[in-house]
Amino acid sequence: MNRVYVVAFLIVLVFSSCNKLKDVHLNTNPYDKDYNGPKVAMINHIEQALIQPSDHYVKVITFSSTVFYSFVVVYRNGVEIGTHYRTAYHNGILFQENFEDHGLVAGQTYTYQIKLKYESGYTSLSDGCSVTIAN
Repeated sequence: MNRVYVVAFLIVLVFSSCNKLKDVHLNTNPYDKDYNGPKVAMINHIEQALIQPSDHYVKVITFSSTVFYSFVVVYRNGVEIGTHYRTAYHNGILFQENFEDHGLVAGQTYTYQIKLKYESGYTSLSDGCSVTIAN
């Protein structure tokens, strides 16, 4: 008799749980079509380069964005270091800017962040992406 109650309870539990799934909206991923939160940008990769033995620099910033933007504001270690007007190579949601930050010191670690200007405002400041300059 106990088995009958357990089975009945499980059936009721399964069917009552399924009804509640109708109202669930999964829109916390900014790259989903139904996302309605703040606009975001995320740095995916930073490329280093070396012109001469004394001039280390950051060459390319590759990032994802939920907006088509007009310019990028770049920050190094929390300080704005420049505004870069769009020259992006665009591939879906992945953008690549040829941004050069010269005079970096070999062996030092720098953290970069970006925010993008789009038609009605700015994205929030991206999470930091750290780069240690090679010797």
